[in-house]
Amino acid sequence: MEHPPRQGGVRPRVRAGHYFLVVLTTLGLLVGVVPGSTLAQVFQGASQPLPYQGAPAGVAPAGQPVGQPDGGPVPGSVVSHDGGVPSGAVMQPPTGQPAPPAAQMDDKTITAAEAKKMIDAALKAHDEKTRKDAEEKKKTEAPPWYAIGTKLDMNATWRNGVWFETPNKDFTLHIGGTVQYDLALYSADSNLEFGPRGVGAFNDGVNLRRGRLRTEGSMWEVLDYRFELEFFNGVTPPGTPADAGRATQGLTFVTPSPTDAWLTFTKLPIIGNIRIGNQKEPISLEHLESYRFLPFLERSPLFDFLTPTAFNNGFSPGIMAFDALFDDRMTWAVGIFKNTYDGYGFGLGDGEYAVTGRLTALPWYEDDGACMVHLGVAGSHRDPIDDQVRFRVRSSVRNAPAPLTPFVNVLIDTGFINATAQDLMGLEFFMNLGPLTVQAEWQASWNQNTLTTATGPVGTTFFQGYYVQALYWLTGEHTRWDRKAAAPDRPIPNSPFFLVSGPDGWLRGTGAWQVGVRYSSVDLNSRGVNGGTLGDLTVGLNWILNPNAKLQWNYGWEHRGGFNSVSNGDMHALGMRMQFDF
Repeated sequence: MEHPPRQGGVRPRVRAGHYFLVVLTTLGLLVGVVPGSTLAQVFQGASQPLPYQGAPAGVAPAGQPVGQPDGGPVPGSVVSHDGGVPSGAVMQPPTGQPAPPAAQMDDKTITAAEAKKMIDAALKAHDEKTRKDAEEKKKTEAPPWYAIGTKLDMNATWRNGVWFETPNKDFTLHIGGTVQYDLALYSADSNLEFGPRGVGAFNDGVNLRRGRLRTEGSMWEVLDYRFELEFFNGVTPPGTPADAGRATQGLTFVTPSPTDAWLTFTKLPIIGNIRIGNQKEPISLEHLESYRFLPFLERSPLFDFLTPTAFNNGFSPGIMAFDALFDDRMTWAVGIFKNTYDGYGFGLGDGEYAVTGRLTALPWYEDDGACMVHLGVAGSHRDPIDDQVRFRVRSSVRNAPAPLTPFVNVLIDTGFINATAQDLMGLEFFMNLGPLTVQAEWQASWNQNTLTTATGPVGTTFFQGYYVQALYWLTGEHTRWDRKAAAPDRPIPNSPFFLVSGPDGWLRGTGAWQVGVRYSSVDLNSRGVNGGTLGDLTVGLNWILNPNAKLQWNYGWEHRGGFNSVSNGDMHALGMRMQFDF
């Protein structure tokens, strides 16, 4: 940087010199000799360059004595060897300029602590003004334009999994997977197991609950994609008896099946986003929460009760439009889907479509979601497959893969009943109060023109269920929230778990610990259809080792009612899960 030319042998003094005066004044304050009014004048003057040009009276270039404007020395003055103002020198304004007003001495001088507080406040105000100026400048500057696809070098980074991305992030790629391995132990009343409508023996078991691989990312900036396969979906050969129960164990094998398999058009005018493919229908908060982030081993019994999730693993082929509004404080989604009972993204039949939509809002959101309230409502109108509907609920601790679980874990069941149309409705509530989370949902199904072989036509049947759960983080975290998805996000501990030897002993991190309790109720009795009632209490303990691994323990108590006394009963279960994802 080129300095301004010297004038009269002295370079004009600018803002930096005034900061120097601030320091000198502060030193004077520390010894209690400078009044507060003088300090205020110094700060006021430091915001502008000094008006004087050239060498004022009382200041001389290096090597010359301090003197009058005509060069004569001031009697008693001391000459500075570096050309600056020596101690005790008197500064005079240049000839023809009025002298500045003399500083008014206050009766009171300020203390060193007060001086420091004033200086800190002034510097803080200056920094805040600089920040705001930079933000305003950034808003007015045009964003840098570039041609999408011109920078294709891929860099790898870790975001709870390995991601590859180009410098402008117009291409991204993540290849990951999830493993969940469960242990289940049971104890049940004999009436429940072997009564007239008993569910059969509950056997202890181990189960690879989920084993999935997925790829996801974006291409050409405006297209998102995801493809995930479940590798442990159990099937049996054709002709296996439907009531074989445990006898199918030797005949069961696993086969891959799709979960997410979709392409999303993003950044669309007005609409926002359109997704095409196998996907989750926009209904039920716990359904839309990722299986990787669940606070209990299984979702509540409402997941089994809800038709869009009951028999197709929670994924339906269709097309959906969705977006987030008002700084992501509101979301909406609506789609048309093929109504299927198949877990392979397959559906065959004339009609049999469903229209499903969801609307959510965040009336309160603070501290990055540590304090918040979420409200949601969803609904679906469905053309039943073959004009039939079925409602069934399994236990909250699973001991085997499908197709074993439909026989040994089903607690209440309507069987197939005829209906010409089905309407679903759901209400959602979620609240964070620091480490405390409260979540609840209610869901109901109206089944039009119901007909059963036992009762004949009975009109519209009505089934419903709800759950309420409370979670508490013992280590101070809060349940993270994804505002665009309007659902809970990945839990991240304040300190990941580790235990290693150090020079002075063991070094350790605790991970995150969470406790939870949930009560659920489902009623499948209506107008002569006797599917039973279920009350479910689940207590859980979660140890989040790090963002990618956790251990979970659940105790479940379930009571089946709604039948005669010889078929009702209680079941107790203990479950444990090991999970990691990448």
